[in-house]
Amino acid sequence: MPQSCKDEVLELRNRTGAPLPACANAYKRADGDVLIAEGILKYDGCAINVKQGTYDEWVMCNAQGYKERVLADPAERIPHHMESLQNQ
Repeated sequence: MPQSCKDEVLELRNRTGAPLPACANAYKRADGDVLIAEGILKYDGCAINVKQGTYDEWVMCNAQGYKERVLADPAERIPHHMESLQNQ
């Protein structure tokens, strides 16, 4: 993995607090798009009943929606992990 990819995965881990392997997997599934990877981490693992399509399609659809919301309003972005812990 190129250094810039490693840096983005580490930033993703620092931002979300998710385990490093989960961040690397989400980054790979998102084809290097950090916002999509954040959305995947946000929605992956949710216990839901998918009525149409597959679970992976549901996660990716929600990750795309997350990216669109963040691009429209950056305040929608998952807060930095440390900041979110301090606010609890």
